[in-house]
Parts: sequence; structure tokens; C-alpha cells
Amino acid sequence: RACKCVWYCDKDCQNKHWKEHKTECKLIKKELDQRGGKLDCGTELDVGPIGKLPPREECPICMHALPINENLQAYAACCGKSICCGCNFQHQMKSKKRATERATCAFCREPMPRSNEEILVRLSKRAELKDPNALCNLAMKYGHGWNGLSVDQAKCIELLHQSAGLGYYLAQFQLGAFHNRGEMGLQQNEVEASKYFTEAAEGGDVESQFLLGCTAYENSDHAAAMQHWRLSASG
Repeated sequence: RACKCVWYCDKDCQNKHWKEHKTECKLIKKELDQRGGKLDCGTELDVGPIGKLPPREECPICMHALPINENLQAYAACCGKSICCGCNFQHQMKSKKRATERATCAFCREPMPRSNEEILVRLSKRAELKDPNALCNLAMKYGHGWNGLSVDQAKCIELLHQSAGLGYYLAQFQLGAFHNRGEMGLQQNEVEASKYFTEAAEGGDVESQFLLGCTAYENSDHAAAMQHWRLSASG
């Protein structure tokens, strides 16, 4: 019986390909028989153990895992907490009802900064304490010239290295992305990019897992690609 895993336009096409497909057909048929006739494409039976992502950081207010998308969480430099946008929005809406009060942090109730100078002072203080999130935030502000800072690519990369060295996956991802595209004053270097994407993926970054899967697929390692993609999708 044939493997029924290759499709042909007609019988003549199938006959012409049989000499090339014959050996492969037997191997596929043997593997299918061992699996009870199921392909199990992309499952652990097909690509090997998938593994698990490390647990994500929790919002200190609702205690739910923080969203994967960093744009859906807010970093508070006053207390160094990352808060989900749901809790942050709810707090700010309550604050608006008390119009006479200055907006405060959803966690520590410290008044929110009113100027770029206040934002940078708070962020710099957290960076001096080696807060990896603050280091990464400050790095991107230097890299893009946000909040009134002059663009300083060298300072951006220096701060990202400090943050990445402390195990912060977003800093590792940014370094990987800059090496991959040859941006922020760095030379394009796929080896360095892969190294930082791997570190970020091990820290739970699903986008890095996805990109590693794409690299594996381009290198024809389809089993490794599927492992990365399945792990990324599990987040």
C-alpha cells in the first residue's frame, strides 16, 4: 500500500516519479504504521519534545501574568513595577473622577511625573540601582532621542548590554534585532543576532522563539523550526 503522503496531477505523473519516490515511500509507510496511520505533523511525536516557556512576570495588582505585548503593560519608574494596562487604566479612570488630585502610580500612589526632566530623573535613579527594565527603557530613549534626550546610539547599546547582562529578555531581543538589521551603530551580524535571540527566547520571549524558528526553517532544519514555533505559540 502507498504512503499516500505525496499528491500527483495524474497517474502518468505518479508513474514517472515512482523510481525517485520508491525508497522514501517505504520509509514513510513504515513510520506511519508505527504511529497507527497518523502523521502527527508538528507534534512531539513528529519533532521531539517541545518544552515549556518559563512563567511570565505577574502584575502586582491583579496577580495575572503580564501581557506578552510590552505595549500592553506600563513600567512605573517610581517603584520599579510593571503593571498590566487593565489595572493601570482602571486606576487612572478612578483618578479622573477626583479631578482635584494629581494622577498617581497605580501601585505605589506616587504622583506621576509632569515633565520630561522628572521622567528621566526617576528612570536614571532606577537605572543606577541596576533595575534591568529601567536600563532598557533608558537605553531606548537615548537610542531614539525620546523625552528631550539627544540621540546617543553608543549610550543606548551600553545600557542595553547592562540590562541584557542582568537577564532582561527585552534588552536581549533589542540587541538581537539591532545586530540582525545592522542598526543603532552596530554592524549586521547574524551570529550575534542569533545569540541574543536565543538568550531572549530562553527568558520567555515568544517573538525571539518565532524568529529562531524562521532561521531554522531557512536552514532547512524543519523539525527545529517547528519546535520553536510550537513553543512560541504556546505563550
